[in-house]
Parts: sequence; structure tokens; C-alpha cells
Amino acid sequence: MMPALTSEQRQEIVQKLLELRPQADGIRWALSSDYLPIPSHQRIGNPDIWLIVGARGMGKSTLYRTLVDGRGVSELAGPLFSPKCTTVVQGWGANLATIPPEWVAGPEEAVGYWLQGFAVAASDAVAAHTAQPARRDANFARRTLLRSDREALLEKIFTWDRELTTRGFQGIVVYDALEGMKNWQELAAGLLAFWNDLGPRLRAFSPKIFLREDVRDRLAGRGTDFAKLGSQTISLTWSVLDIYRLLLFVFAKTGDTAREQLERRGFAFTPPRGTEGPWLPPHVVPEEGDGSQDAFATLLAGKWMGTTAQKGLTARWIPRMLTDGNGAMAPRTAINLLLGAAEAWTANPQEHGSLFSSEHLRAGLRLAAKERAAELNEERWRPFSVEEFLVRLGGSFVPIDGADLALKLFVKDGALIELNGEEPSAILAEMRRIGVLTQRSDGRFDVPELYRLGFDLKRRGGAALHARR
Repeated sequence: MMPALTSEQRQEIVQKLLELRPQADGIRWALSSDYLPIPSHQRIGNPDIWLIVGARGMGKSTLYRTLVDGRGVSELAGPLFSPKCTTVVQGWGANLATIPPEWVAGPEEAVGYWLQGFAVAASDAVAAHTAQPARRDANFARRTLLRSDREALLEKIFTWDRELTTRGFQGIVVYDALEGMKNWQELAAGLLAFWNDLGPRLRAFSPKIFLREDVRDRLAGRGTDFAKLGSQTISLTWSVLDIYRLLLFVFAKTGDTAREQLERRGFAFTPPRGTEGPWLPPHVVPEEGDGSQDAFATLLAGKWMGTTAQKGLTARWIPRMLTDGNGAMAPRTAINLLLGAAEAWTANPQEHGSLFSSEHLRAGLRLAAKERAAELNEERWRPFSVEEFLVRLGGSFVPIDGADLALKLFVKDGALIELNGEEPSAILAEMRRIGVLTQRSDGRFDVPELYRLGFDLKRRGGAALHARR
């Protein structure tokens, strides 16, 4: 029988968990400990992949900061890049102090802006790798470029590219948080057009553009055909295995006590390189047995989500409850599940058995759901936010007929609420797109378990959504 956790061990693990709250856009980012590589990340090292798309909370900004801060090249490069000769250049990111240009008013100005910015990066690369001074002229500082200026600047870029290629140089230019720029639609569309034209003609440089799914959708029809970029695009997704490795990673980061508890249950962690870095979890976490998903879930909250098997296995409950209507699981939401359970534990500690009770884990899910809805608010906030959408449905039974759903959402005191010119059907379609709402084959609407439990909706019966394995 496994030794029981002592009160001191429980207190230590819980307090350390509460210190690990994740934040978006790299805030409180610790390079040496906050990046967990997953198999899909290695494709980013392919120079032919330059568009990385993902919903909010899927880890785009984490990957961006990993690359920019230097550690990511060795972790993400795979066999296609040599870390020793790969240089990362910041094209744009939320952490840059550069002020977005207000003078960009159309596609020509946007392409010119990115051309000038890349020319600076290419010139600096030549200076750094050839011991020659940076070769710039007045055109680098101009707001708009004449056609002759652009052609001259492109010719310089191609010359520098050939020179750097002969020296074995490989550079990646990374862009993130484009939606935070002024005139972002013109600038983002211009950036995609710029690299779509220039990228295939360069050898020494390739771009890595991190793009939110909703930003990509809003850019549709603005010059870039995303369907033609399929071979150059990857979508950030997390499997059940990835999520369990992340939970193990976060749990082990709380300290030696937590990691020792995991090692006693069959988990083997790769020690940090040198004096810094995280303990990395095993690459494979089977469903059952030693070092399994079941072993970790049992340590967290017991084998079953209740006193009997009626509520189901905890190991299967976790990914099922984290899955949205699109079948996706967000890593930040998984971490918030642990943090919410830790917060619930502080109010009502469990002194025997698993670290948390099943009720602690359910409380963690409620926090995770609310945090996830808040993250999605930026994608959808008029005529009401994602949070308000779910609050309006609070107390309802799902699945729900379309007429009853409409009454809940769009009618108040017998009158249709102000929808800012939008059609109810368009709002429902948007909620389905971001995974907050689903529609069954019989026409009724449903809400994923993540949001159903998080916002106090009730289920009439029938099969709930399951995580994909």
C-alpha cells in the first residue's frame, strides 16, 4: 500500500500549486521552468511551416517567448534546424516596446512597413555574421516606400540572403499578438501577403507567425487564401496524453515532495540540465498501471469521482470535463483545474486519502470554466460576452430546444433585447465556432461539460461529450 500523505506534505504541495497561476502573453514567464515541449511542437522547426494557429490559451505566446528567449531553438528545432546556427529575430510581439504605426491605412503601406522591418533584421544579421557594419540608408526610416525604393530594398535583401546562406546561417523571424496592434487587420493581412510573396524566395530566413484562430477567420477575404497555406500551417492542439504530461509537469514543479510522491507511483522524470530547468515528465503516460493516468488521477482525487464507481473513473473524468465543443483542451484550463482544486482545499482541507476530494476537483473545474470563458471574451463580447451568454443559461436543462434557448438568451420582459444589429442565428453560430455551444443531430443545443458544470447548467440525460484519445 502506498504511504499516506502527511499533513505537512499536503500543505506544502497545495501552497506551491497556488503560486503557479498561469497568465497569458508571457507575464511572469520563467524561461528555465515554464516550457513543456510536446511532440507537435517539433514541426515548428520545419522552415516550410510558418503559420502557427491556435485558439486562445493553446500556448502560442508561450512558444513565442520560448523562441525569443533562446531556449526554444534547441527544444523546437528538431532535425531540420541546427541550434548552433539558428538566430531568432523578433518581428513583433506584445512584449516589444515598439509603437505600432498609425500611418498604415491599406495593404500597400502594411507590406512596406513589414518590408522595412525585415530589412533592418537582415542587415543586422549580416553585420553580426560577417563582421561588416549594418548597411542601411534613408529608406529604412521612411513611412512609405516608392516602387523603386521597394525594388532596391528587395534586391539588397536577396543579396544578404545569398551571403548568409553561404555561411550556413539560418534565421527565423517570429511574430505574435498581431491583434494588439493599431490597424491590426491591415497590418496582419499585409504581413501574411509580405511573407507569402517573399518567403519562397529566401533561403536564410523563414517566418513563424503565431495567429489566433479568430484572427485568422477575420482576415479571410483580405488578400490571403488560407486554404492555399495548408502545407505551411500547423494548428496547436493538445491530446489527452499531452494534457496529462502537462499536469504531471506542473505538479512536479511544486517541489521535491510532489515529485517523490509521483516517483513512488511509477513516474520517471528527466532531471534538469545543469543547475536550472524543470523536471520533465515521461514521454508516454499509459492509461493504467504504474506511472499511468490512473495512478496520477488517484493521487489527485481518488480512483473514482465519488465514494463509488457510479460517478466514473477520475482519470477519464479529467479530460472529458476539460474538452470544449470542438473536442479541444486548452493547457491553461487544465492548470486552472489544479489551482481551483487547491483553492477549494484551503477552505476545506482533506486530511486522509488522496490530496483532493472529488468535490475539490469539481470546484477546480468551476474555476477553470470561468477562467476559460473570460479568455474567450476577447473573441466575442457584443451584444454580450461569453460569460454573460453562459450566465443567461444558468439553471437551464440541456440539451435545450432552439425556441427555449432563444427565450433564455434574447428575450427580456417579453421583448427582444438589443443585439447591435446581429442576428440571433449568427450569435449562436459564433458560440458554436469557439466551442461553447454544440448542436445535436435532432436540432437541440447542448453545452460541453466544462461550461455546464462551471455555470450551473443541468443535464436532462443522454451521452455527454467525451475527450478524444
